[in-house]
Amino acid sequence: MAEITETYLYGSKNNELFTQSWNVEEAKGRVLITHGMGEHSDCYPEVISLLNNKGWNVSAWDLPGHGKSEGKRGYIDSFETYENDFVTIINHFKTKSEPLVLFAHSLGGLVLLKTLLTHKIEGIAAVNLSSPLIGLAIEAPAWKLKVAELASKWAPKITLWNEVRCRDLTRDEDFLETYGADPLRHDKISPNLFMGILESLYYVNDLASDFSIPFQLQVAGEDKIVDSNKSIDFFEKISSSTKELKVYNDSYHEIYNDIDKEYPLKDLINFVSRFERKA
Repeated sequence: MAEITETYLYGSKNNELFTQSWNVEEAKGRVLITHGMGEHSDCYPEVISLLNNKGWNVSAWDLPGHGKSEGKRGYIDSFETYENDFVTIINHFKTKSEPLVLFAHSLGGLVLLKTLLTHKIEGIAAVNLSSPLIGLAIEAPAWKLKVAELASKWAPKITLWNEVRCRDLTRDEDFLETYGADPLRHDKISPNLFMGILESLYYVNDLASDFSIPFQLQVAGEDKIVDSNKSIDFFEKISSSTKELKVYNDSYHEIYNDIDKEYPLKDLINFVSRFERKA
């Protein structure tokens, strides 16, 4: 059984960031989870359980405005706050005694890439991204971009529905029944967050060749939320000498919560195991 600990850290704006860890004895390393939009750190129970069973410590955190972290749901003053807070989280969990693998999903993937490309953090053993937000599945019309740009200046804290439909996330009916019952999930997005996402997409795609950390990319063949082809384009441009692409042709966006989740789970474990601490 893993020992579960919870901690609040102070972020870049003196905001409280919720973190939790599932630690095992004689761990082979640590995986640090960054969740997607509207999610929180408890959204990956099977990933956490499987990693614990394979001898890995796991930690996760709630982005500002998500889960148990401080902040208005779906609002961020600037995307850089995500980055600076993530640096705080990484530095808290990074040690010389155990390899650190970064795992991120969807929006969390964009936060991870922007952070690593901007802050040049050393000591990361490997990175795994599942269905990362590197491109939008549906491009926003010009009028909506203009409205978002104006709202970010005149009404930055207004939040609207993020237009993510639950049935576009997974084909698993059992999971869909529990999705709406989770009080820590939300479906909000602010103009500042939307504009920050668009700016960050240009940034990470332009600097793709600067990324050199060992990398596994897992994408869904039927993703209706993010553009899997943009993720694959990013994968082809990076300079990592160790990189692995896995495409699950029939899966929806939530590959770890879809009906064929055993395949991405197995691939994740096989990849992470390559970076375990040697006895």
